Amino acid sequence: MFPTDESSNDREDYAVIVDMEGNVVNGFYQSDRSGLLQLINSTTVFFVDAVSGNFTLWNIYTNQTEYTMAPSGHHDAEYNPITETFTVIESVYDNGQYNWMGDLYDVESDDIVEYDMDGNEVWRWQGNLTFPFDADEWMLRNETARGDIDWMHSNGLYWDLDEGSLYLSVRHLDNVVKVDYETGETVWVAGRYAGEGPALTMYNLNGEEVDTLYYHTHAVELIAPNTLLLFDNDFWNLTRPNPEFGISGYVEFVVDEGAMTATETWTWRAPEEYYANSQGDAARLPNGNTLGAFNLRPAPIVTEVNQAGEIVWEWIFEPTNHSDHTYGWGVSANGIMRFLEAPAIALNINSS
Repeated sequence: MFPTDESSNDREDYAVIVDMEGNVVNGFYQSDRSGLLQLINSTTVFFVDAVSGNFTLWNIYTNQTEYTMAPSGHHDAEYNPITETFTVIESVYDNGQYNWMGDLYDVESDDIVEYDMDGNEVWRWQGNLTFPFDADEWMLRNETARGDIDWMHSNGLYWDLDEGSLYLSVRHLDNVVKVDYETGETVWVAGRYAGEGPALTMYNLNGEEVDTLYYHTHAVELIAPNTLLLFDNDFWNLTRPNPEFGISGYVEFVVDEGAMTATETWTWRAPEEYYANSQGDAARLPNGNTLGAFNLRPAPIVTEVNQAGEIVWEWIFEPTNHSDHTYGWGVSANGIMRFLEAPAIALNINSS
């Protein structure tokens, strides 16, 4: 299951479910507001309503929908089935302005905000308290001002309901942030730029201390206690001969909060031709393999690899001219997930 993105010249985007052979099982029209798509139970997905920008619940078997008043934010969101609330990444403009090349631009940062179904704010973490705008740091990232200064560009969110923590991927600062839900405090920052947050010391697979393990990441996910997985676009990696062309892949690391360290424990780098400078996803499967999506244009690639780094399954989208497929394959696969229609459980009726 995945959202398409800009899948036609009219931006007709869809939430799409396909089988393992690429056959369409179901799809739901999203107009031009795709990107957020998550299965929250065995029958229901939430995504963004194209008109209101609020979350919509979609039963993937009956195609019934339920509209909420909860704002969607951008890029990613999480759902708490106990409180029936959403946490979202929300752009805020309370950082003043910056004069860049003679023009004044608003400085945009990101908050994590929790909303109930009626759209009432329940909780908020303010990103600019940990990451106040730093003009010199922004210039180092080779970003441009497209209407405003996109200081953080957070793009991945994971809510650990058991521990009461949230994890945020901040693309433009090359870091991951852990936030304590109860206190609202930043617990640590893992990556190249920590701002005012408590910084973890990072080590690569060889045990060498490094500034960061990833560059312009997406899709952070907690896969075991203190163990995180993410998609590393590897864009603007200044250790590469050309920082605009990296080698995308999946990165796993373990955090020791007592020692304040983050240690790389597994990495897979895709073939160079899979390089995706934006978007992407990575998820750990129950069998221990990792499933990810590389946002190539005009033909994204979805790849499953095992712990040995071998590709065990792959789906290469068919390139199109936007108009020759109902669901517009060929432009983006961001936020992909795999699920079973029935539990993978075998009963041994002969057991005593």
